[in-house]
Amino acid sequence: LFYCFGLVSLCLVACSDPGIVKAAGAGGLDDGVGVERNGYAGVSTTENNITARAGWRYCDLCSVYQPPSAVHCPECNVCIEGYDHHCPWMGQCIGKKNFTSFMMFNCSWLFYLLYAIIWVTFLGQAGKKYQPHGNPTELGG
Repeated sequence: LFYCFGLVSLCLVACSDPGIVKAAGAGGLDDGVGVERNGYAGVSTTENNITARAGWRYCDLCSVYQPPSAVHCPECNVCIEGYDHHCPWMGQCIGKKNFTSFMMFNCSWLFYLLYAIIWVTFLGQAGKKYQPHGNPTELGG
């Protein structure tokens, strides 16, 4: 049960989009007033108004405007919204869109670790109490 849950959550994290900030021209819809609706959440794309929005900044490496919670990941070379960290074991950034799956994966192995500790500590000790042949020193041999 732990193995299946851990494997599913691992696949969800490793194969899902962490929240990559996409460029304005990548399929965005212009509403005619110079506002892109593809990840910029109503931020005006004109140069004068983009800096007026609090917290938005331009990433020179990705050539995109980052929302306030986005950070450029040097490992993946993309900007990630809600960036938490780059996980070397997953080979993926952990961001806004895959954070829940990442926490599910962490909980699955922590619960397995807790299960293993309880098994070894308490249930493993119950098996040691029953010794059908006894101690050789007690039998006079």
